Amino acid sequence: MKKRDLPKNEVTSEAARLKHLDYVQSIVARMAHSSTQAKSWLLPVVVATFGYALTQRSGSVALLGVAAILLFGYMDASYLRQERAYRRLYNAVVAGKAVPELSLDPHDIDRKIPDADGDPSPKETPDKEALLT
Repeated sequence: MKKRDLPKNEVTSEAARLKHLDYVQSIVARMAHSSTQAKSWLLPVVVATFGYALTQRSGSVALLGVAAILLFGYMDASYLRQERAYRRLYNAVVAGKAVPELSLDPHDIDRKIPDADGDPSPKETPDKEALLT
């Protein structure tokens, strides 16, 4: 079936879905790039602080190097967590789940939006206490 054979709203809907996928994919690429940048900055910072601490025999400067490792590790973990959330959003759009059109909020797939097969989201499942009463 060609594009001109589809009703206008289906063509617009498919175009919006493809644009949505493009937006989410570009966000995932930026997150991956930012994660790589954080890792590439870590090496010179740590080498400089540990090198200075070694030549000056300064334990406090070495602690700054350890703090830098922890800071860059936290930043990298944050980028990876966000990237994973946007990958879930991308997969939800590909699967045709009910995600608001052109939404870039990865938490939209966790809100009470039914899946493509009608199953409720994990947050909608009743808890054990509600089942016991």
